[in-house]
Amino acid sequence: MAQNSRRGFLKAASATATALAVSRSIPAWAAEASPSDSVRVWATFRDRRYESVQPLAWKPVTAVAADAIALDPSATKQEILGFGGALTDATCYVISQMPESDRNDLMHDLFAPGEMALNVCRTTIGASDYSRSLYSYDESPSPIRR
Repeated sequence: MAQNSRRGFLKAASATATALAVSRSIPAWAAEASPSDSVRVWATFRDRRYESVQPLAWKPVTAVAADAIALDPSATKQEILGFGGALTDATCYVISQMPESDRNDLMHDLFAPGEMALNVCRTTIGASDYSRSLYSYDESPSPIRR
């Protein structure tokens, strides 16, 4: 598969998020990041998809602008269960139509520990916006309203 793909971007993003989450629990790793390190940024819209843009730079908290994001590794707000995606019936249908070797490659790229390592999958109850047809598991006599 192509190097500059959505999968490649998601792999890099999930690896970065995992590294940041782990670094909070290992003080030696957190200490290695210095304010002089930059954050690499890619555009992900319209004709600038996957285009490298001006990197972000760390600044001391005293120099934070109103639109800045302030990170405090010592403050834990919420535990991350994991990273994943949604398995709608349309998604599952498309995956089921793939040749077995491609489907195995996709599952490996999504869930293998050395790849994206997704570990949370969400499913819908009944039809979603991405369903191939309208259906419900509601057994009541009232019809489905659109």
